[in-house]
Amino acid sequence: MVIWGADLTAEPHPARASESTSQYRPDIDGLRAIAVLSVLFYHVGFSTFAGGFVGVDVFFVISGFLITRLIYNEFEATGEFRFSRFYMRRARRLFPAMFATLFVTSIAAVIWFSPTDLERFGGALIHAVASLSNIFFWNESGYFDVDAQIKPLLHTWSLSVEEQYYIFWPAILVLLLKKTGTRWTFAVLIALGLLSFLLNLDVASQDSRVLNQALPFTTGWFSEERASIFFLTPFRVFEFVIGGVLVWGVRKRPGSALFHAAATLIGLVMISYSVLVYTEDTLFPSYNALLPCVGTVLIIYSGDKAGLVGALLRNRLSVGIGLISYSLYLVHWPVFVFYQYQKRVPISVLEGVAICAVSIGAAVAMYFFIEKPYRRPEKVDGNTLSGGAFAAVCLGCAAVAMYSGASMWANTGWSWRYGPAANMDILDLKELQVQTVAYSNQNTRKAHFSSEKPRILVIGDSHARDISNGLSQLLSATHEIRMQHVEEACWVMSTQSPESWKGTKCAKPLSELTANDMLKTADILFIANWCVAEDMDGIEDFVALLRRKNQAGEALPIIFMGRSVSFTSKFHAEALDLIRSGSTVDDINRLAYERFYRSAARQDDLSRARIQAIPDVKYISRVETLCSENMCDFFMNDRQLAVWDGSHLTLDGAQMVVSRALKNHPEVLGIIGGRD
Repeated sequence: MVIWGADLTAEPHPARASESTSQYRPDIDGLRAIAVLSVLFYHVGFSTFAGGFVGVDVFFVISGFLITRLIYNEFEATGEFRFSRFYMRRARRLFPAMFATLFVTSIAAVIWFSPTDLERFGGALIHAVASLSNIFFWNESGYFDVDAQIKPLLHTWSLSVEEQYYIFWPAILVLLLKKTGTRWTFAVLIALGLLSFLLNLDVASQDSRVLNQALPFTTGWFSEERASIFFLTPFRVFEFVIGGVLVWGVRKRPGSALFHAAATLIGLVMISYSVLVYTEDTLFPSYNALLPCVGTVLIIYSGDKAGLVGALLRNRLSVGIGLISYSLYLVHWPVFVFYQYQKRVPISVLEGVAICAVSIGAAVAMYFFIEKPYRRPEKVDGNTLSGGAFAAVCLGCAAVAMYSGASMWANTGWSWRYGPAANMDILDLKELQVQTVAYSNQNTRKAHFSSEKPRILVIGDSHARDISNGLSQLLSATHEIRMQHVEEACWVMSTQSPESWKGTKCAKPLSELTANDMLKTADILFIANWCVAEDMDGIEDFVALLRRKNQAGEALPIIFMGRSVSFTSKFHAEALDLIRSGSTVDDINRLAYERFYRSAARQDDLSRARIQAIPDVKYISRVETLCSENMCDFFMNDRQLAVWDGSHLTLDGAQMVVSRALKNHPEVLGIIGGRD
């Protein structure tokens, strides 16, 4: 899980004569420093900072406070709010550094990325410019997601959340202030924040039951629960609201320095606890985000009156890092991604320190030479950039970036850069995926059996499709093969009443499985899911249900296909580079064995033990079908890919795996043959 956040609103600095200096809060810049360093240290892999991703929440709360204060103060003073001035200030704050980052990142991607990775980068570039990165990366989440470490623009998801917040928040706030007054504005904001928080809890519960009952058309929208609450703006609104309502709180504060020192210290402890104790397995944001968010509120409330404790935030080093925080979080992730992309193995602590140093150096340069000069309509290199000129330059940069991204996205990642090597199947990953899905839809994703041939039903997730594709290619002349989609998360629900399925993501697959005649009339069942032993809750009851629903009862043959080898998605690019430099298919397959076999075999052994404890269920290891004699068949002998992403099989790969599996397990082949 890679998490990134950005506060795009600059706290007024005393040096800016055009703004009131009385509202400048150096402690907030110090708070920014804590947030950005937490994320930086988390991203480069410093294990102590396993929860450093909470920096995003700190930034969102700060942004909620500053933007709400800016709007409220202007409206209170003048009775109106100048939207054009607001958006021009945001553009000057954001766009110069962002476009500079996109420009340099694009050049690096063109130089180093494989066509597949550059094609994906092109899509990310378009969405970054359009402020839709969070939706782009949300759509990529799930089975077909690729490693975060080959997504140099992944961190722009939070910029998109901020920009979407900028679009709706000023309009809502000004409308409320005009129509309802201060008291009702405060109440409505509280209600919006509470609604956002409750949506988090509902969707994170893995059934979205309340939401789906209230709005039935949303059923299935948020099937990737953790990705949904992480990436999408509605689930982040409560964090902005927490900061926003503080604007009313800071107007009347107690004068006790001891009180404010204690509040600031407690806030620092809450954020520090989150950074040091939370991990990637922590459900987030949901209720776990309250700890860093409330900690941030305490610091904003008291940090400027906290005496010596506040000095932890107000010192020159903290303030300096806070001032460059926007540039720092823009540059650090691409630096890490491209270094990791070239190195291809996990970085050391020393390398992580070096990446931090390079990122900070680049951030300082970008702050002084790009970010700061363009923030105000001053002379830049002797030319005055008025509002109109600045807008024209930004539109031009956006057009160039979007055109370039569209070209990369539409033209197979500019595969012409690779010459003859571009003809290899390794570059046609999207086409290989399309082929597997199309074959499945045409041959195995049917609602019923339709012939008198022996019937094989494959049950599971997208990996069941691989098995059904392989079986269909080998046995379609003599058997009828069908596939039914049921994720392992539904196993434990399968024995509950159908009434309890309503409003959950398991309702449709379990209803289809138990209602139609395929399960009842199948002669053989295969189960294939992307799961490990600890994910198999309910498998025993699920197997019992399958037998109860089948006409053969306890005599029904059931074969469980274990989880496959998990290749990292960036291994495709590495394999291409190796082939271009003269490596053979066997060289690459040996490297795949060295990299991925050990962990896959360990998980395979645990899964085998779990399944073999269920009476009369056969277990076939997909790891053993792909890996033998110190090689894992990432490539087949004719240079055809066996996998099109980290784990899903191509059509050729599916045929190879199933053929080997049946050959290695003659008892299963006998079961299938015995039903001819």
